[in-house]
Amino acid sequence: MKYILTGGGSGGHIYPSLAIADKIKEKEVDAKFLYIGVKGRIEKDIVPKSGYDLKLVHAKGFLGRKISLEFFKFVFFNLLGTISSIFIVARFKPDIVIGSGGFGSAPVVFATMFMKKIFRYKTKIFLFEANAEPGKMVEFTGKFADGVGTVYEKCTRFFPKNSKHVGYPVRDLFQKDGSNIGKDDNVIPKDRFKILVFGGSQGSKLLNESVVKLLKYAEKENIFIIHATGKDNNQYKAYSETLSMVEKLGIDSEKLKKYYLIHSYLENIDYYYKKSDLIISRAGAGTIAEIAVTQRPSILVPLSGAAGDHQVLNAMYLKSINAADVVFEEIDFKSGNRVVSISALLDKIRGFRDDEDKREQVVLNSGKTIENLGTESIYLYIKSIMKDRCFNPENGEISQIKYKKNSKESNSIEDFDMSYTRLTSGGFLKMISREKVVRESSLLGVYTNYKIDLYLTSPNWRVRNNGVKIISQLAKSEYIEKLSYLFNDRRKAKLSHRLLGGDFIQVGFIRRNIIIAYRRIGVFNDIVERDLKLALSDPYFEVVSESLKTLSFFSNEIKKNFGICELVRNTLFRKELEIIIEAINTFGFLIKSVEEYSILKRFYYHKSSKVRESVIASLKRMYVSKIVDREFVKNELDNILITSSDFIPMFSIKNIIKDI
Repeated sequence: MKYILTGGGSGGHIYPSLAIADKIKEKEVDAKFLYIGVKGRIEKDIVPKSGYDLKLVHAKGFLGRKISLEFFKFVFFNLLGTISSIFIVARFKPDIVIGSGGFGSAPVVFATMFMKKIFRYKTKIFLFEANAEPGKMVEFTGKFADGVGTVYEKCTRFFPKNSKHVGYPVRDLFQKDGSNIGKDDNVIPKDRFKILVFGGSQGSKLLNESVVKLLKYAEKENIFIIHATGKDNNQYKAYSETLSMVEKLGIDSEKLKKYYLIHSYLENIDYYYKKSDLIISRAGAGTIAEIAVTQRPSILVPLSGAAGDHQVLNAMYLKSINAADVVFEEIDFKSGNRVVSISALLDKIRGFRDDEDKREQVVLNSGKTIENLGTESIYLYIKSIMKDRCFNPENGEISQIKYKKNSKESNSIEDFDMSYTRLTSGGFLKMISREKVVRESSLLGVYTNYKIDLYLTSPNWRVRNNGVKIISQLAKSEYIEKLSYLFNDRRKAKLSHRLLGGDFIQVGFIRRNIIIAYRRIGVFNDIVERDLKLALSDPYFEVVSESLKTLSFFSNEIKKNFGICELVRNTLFRKELEIIIEAINTFGFLIKSVEEYSILKRFYYHKSSKVRESVIASLKRMYVSKIVDREFVKNELDNILITSSDFIPMFSIKNIIKDI
């Protein structure tokens, strides 16, 4: 039989395809293979060394949503790749196309779909999805495929008629017992705690920078770091830039060799897995499976903002069952860059280094996450697709396919609703609004904090605004400092925005909602006080209005604060009706004498009944607080115009008078 394998751009898409191919080759000696990858990507090195023929086509990913130059490049290159793939597929005439997801597999899968539809080709399509949530390519084409194999049971709900939970195809080299002798045997010491750090085939700038920072502590902490930076490419010169950062540390090269080994890429990575005492890496499905198979403890640093947040969810799940430790990316609000806390990373390294029982327990729990399926079950599923039949992965039995919707399966990540990961910031806000309680210790609580940090640093002001609203909805006091940073960010908006009435990058809606959040959080401290003072002079009138409402809420805390009382008094002279109304209400909470009240007499005959209503409400508060007596109230009411233009059955202004 003839097989086309496709899926490129990164090792996470290439290695599953090669593992599947190796299993097929083991079962079918006469099978023929062709791998179709992406021009200029890492498969050009990996695939030929694995013994498979390779063809390369154009392909390009697109992460945005708006039409832009990148979008047109995405369309052009993928169209070009699809046309090339049509000719390759027509010449090779495969029995089945096996795609492992990612933009690299799109041209080949589209080409095969086109030929099946137009030329009635009988070629089957099998797609493999390694993540808890399908990527865009698999989600779009999966419904047209003959079969979709998933690592997570939860993922099958996206393809109820043609999917199976098959496990992850870990490469045989990780599962074989070998002598574990390699070229670096004389370099890697036996008396140090050995840590393998890598960020995938393309490299992770964040992990690479973190390793360089760790080098300052390596000798003292008695650790030896084996570091795979990733190869240089057009987007990121991973190896060159890391080497440059290491050189700038000024550490003697001979001394450095005692605790640091750097490579751009590890061809025989299984050797380094087995040499290490601890692994620090991203949290892709493939990496997690390889770590479990090689029985090593790990610290996962999940990539934030990845499609479907699958890395974050993978890491949180493993952390919840004590199968790994996790250090999440943090956000530096001043720069907007993501960073890793070196102190947190060091603490977790020490925890593993100094506690052998902990290492053994994590390895034991990690091993339980590996399914007894993988390449064998995928091979059986592929053969069932070729025969239009389905199979039972537990015993290998094949039966006639009966298409029906899958019954509800167990959630592989506790009771967390994976659909949350697919929501926009607005959708996530609505979901949070429906939740009565979001427990901080729950998976949803942890995930919510992660999403808030992403939203607050989004380049889109609407997304940042939704992040502020979620904080407000959940009254999260730990976010006061971050809210304050946003509120005090007075960088000017783009000229085009300013011409349309905008002022700052953090638009008026964001500033207004930050002030509302302070009120809902209910904590009055120096930060909140400073921001409320600043808000009283904000150019956007709703910010001033909400600030006055919030000061009313905190009236007990500010009564003796002369500075705030004077600022509130000054707002009584503003022209905006809404501000005047709220200023009178707030001032009414702060009045301590008849003399202070006299400033409100200027509003006795104001044209707006709402303004006069606020004055009467302030008069009522003074009476309740025993600042004035009945006679004073009666005399003042006789001088206030109490007519109202409100054409409603009940006049609120008269109700207040009735109460008095």
